[in-house]
Amino acid sequence: MMTLTNQQLRLLRFLENYIGAKGVAPSMQEMATALGLVSRSGAHRIICALEERGYVRRLKKRERAIEIIDKEDDLRPEIRDALNRYAKAHGIKPRVALNELLRERLESEVGQAA
Repeated sequence: MMTLTNQQLRLLRFLENYIGAKGVAPSMQEMATALGLVSRSGAHRIICALEERGYVRRLKKRERAIEIIDKEDDLRPEIRDALNRYAKAHGIKPRVALNELLRERLESEVGQAA
């Protein structure tokens, strides 16, 4: 699994919260505004990256048709349980927790190698 950039992670969290609260995905302009971007093209680029990495699925030619894909389904049950506990303790979704833990681990390893 590829780790996400800070912007990608922020957008994924925003999508989870927005879709959870409103039942529909935000517009590109709403995504851009939430990330502090000047244009919709920046949000579009980040959505495309999330789609390439398998975190979201978009229906082509449909506005606001974004689905978040569960990544934790591929994990062993005991790892999934630990991930769910971590996510609950930090108030985040398991898929976001998985990415954060992976990023922390990689950053730690890179820091030790330097």
